[in-house]
Amino acid sequence: MKNYMGFLGLLFSSSLVQAVDYNNTKIVEVATYSSFNNGDVIVKTAADDGECVDGFWMDKEDPGYNGALTSAVAALHSKKTVYIEGDESQRWIGSPGGKHCHLYLLKTK
Repeated sequence: MKNYMGFLGLLFSSSLVQAVDYNNTKIVEVATYSSFNNGDVIVKTAADDGECVDGFWMDKEDPGYNGALTSAVAALHSKKTVYIEGDESQRWIGSPGGKHCHLYLLKTK
């Protein structure tokens, strides 16, 4: 049982290593691609370093797509500070050499 719990801890901790977050930043651009992939959206922040420096992407097939898109556009226009997280292991196929992380949390402050 002890080995099993250790394995679970290792499994969850290794998946968390993939997460990248930016706290207290602003959204500076929202780009929508109506004909690329599944209607991808790129959210660019003011952050100028890190593994997601080129922005965060989401696919129309993502479960939270509509809510995240609405929040991103609202934060862009209101210039509100956001907390944003993404998965650096899931890079955007539209920019193979870029540092776009798959968006999984966007919180306005």
